[in-house]
Amino acid sequence: MSSIRTATCVLESVSPYSQGNYFTTARTSKMKADEHDTLYWRERAHTVKRGPNEGQMFIPAQQFKNAILDAAKFLGMKVRGKGQATYSKHFAAGVMVNDDLVLPVKVADLEPEIVWCSADGKPGGSSKVLRRFPLVESWSGTVQFLILDETIDDAVFREHLQHAGSLIGIGRWRPIKNGRYGRFTVKSCDIKPLSTP
Repeated sequence: MSSIRTATCVLESVSPYSQGNYFTTARTSKMKADEHDTLYWRERAHTVKRGPNEGQMFIPAQQFKNAILDAAKFLGMKVRGKGQATYSKHFAAGVMVNDDLVLPVKVADLEPEIVWCSADGKPGGSSKVLRRFPLVESWSGTVQFLILDETIDDAVFREHLQHAGSLIGIGRWRPIKNGRYGRFTVKSCDIKPLSTP
C-alpha cells in the first residue's frame, strides 16, 4: 500500500500578490530602459501561453513548494525521535506540487505597480530606477500537494503550510524577503491517501 498522500488545500490571499518574472524581449540599443519597461512590463507576469486559459496569469507550482520548504527551514521543527534532525530535508525531497494555479485574471488587463527600486535589483544599490510590476489585489484557489515522505504527518504538514502563508509568502516582495505581499491563509486542507489504480 502506498504511503503517498494528497493534500488538497484551498488557499486565499490576505495581502496583494506580485510577480517579477524575467523579461524575454531584449532591449535594443536605441531604446531607453524606462521605455523598454513601459512597453514590456507585463512579461514580468507568468502567463499561460496556450489552451483555454491562454493569456491568464498563473502562480507557478514551485512557489507553493518553496514557501512550505522555507517554512520548514524557518521553523526548524525537530523530528520526534530523531535527535536534532529537523523537517527541512523531508519537505525538500518529500513534498511536491505539480500544477500551477491559474488565476481568473487576464495579463492584458493588469495595471502596473510602479516601484522606485535599485537598478541592479540588489537592495541598497546606488542608482535607482522606476520599474513596473504586475499586481493582483486578491486571489484564491485550490492547490494540491503530494506528500511523499511518511515522516511528515498530517498535523506537521498543516502547521508548516499555515506558517508558509503567514510568515513566508509567495511571489515578489514576500515576508521572508522583508516585504508584505504574497501572504495567504489556509481555508481548508483535506489530506487523503493517494488512490492507486
